[in-house]
Amino acid sequence: MRAFIAVNLPEEVRKSLAGLQQRLPDEGVRKVELDNIHVTLFFLGELKEPQVSRVVSALESLSSPSFEMSVRGAGVFPHPGYVRVAWAGVESTGLRSLYDELKPKLEGAGLSFDPRFSPHVTVARVRSPTAKERVLEAVDEFKEKEFGSFTVNEVILFKSTLTPNGPVYSRLHTKQLG
Repeated sequence: MRAFIAVNLPEEVRKSLAGLQQRLPDEGVRKVELDNIHVTLFFLGELKEPQVSRVVSALESLSSPSFEMSVRGAGVFPHPGYVRVAWAGVESTGLRSLYDELKPKLEGAGLSFDPRFSPHVTVARVRSPTAKERVLEAVDEFKEKEFGSFTVNEVILFKSTLTPNGPVYSRLHTKQLG
């Protein structure tokens, strides 16, 4: 199964992000469903059942406390000359601490993942270069916007099922923090 570890956003923050999504063009852009918006800590790719058990064990061994996170600002990946993703920024020292605690546990369990950690909230994927200028204009309007702050109380292992209408996420395991 395809899986990732993430932090969910509260509904009020997702609704606030809808304002950014509404400013993005419809043509050439695939907007992330509001219910699917999250902050990915680790994209794990395809896992077999024994690996899922090791991920759950790693999550259960966490000692990280709850922490504060704010979603603020907007930008694009990989850069303004070549736009593939529109994102909102994430600010939290606790998130980095959680990542730093979980990373060696996952590595010790024999799991591999992308070593880059650039916390963000993907709000849309840009499919067409013709949409680039309108995406950049929208992102520029929101580059200083405060979308909301909240307390992170849990980290979640999700299963991602790809469908023609976009991914469907299912909770496999939730680890309460604190």
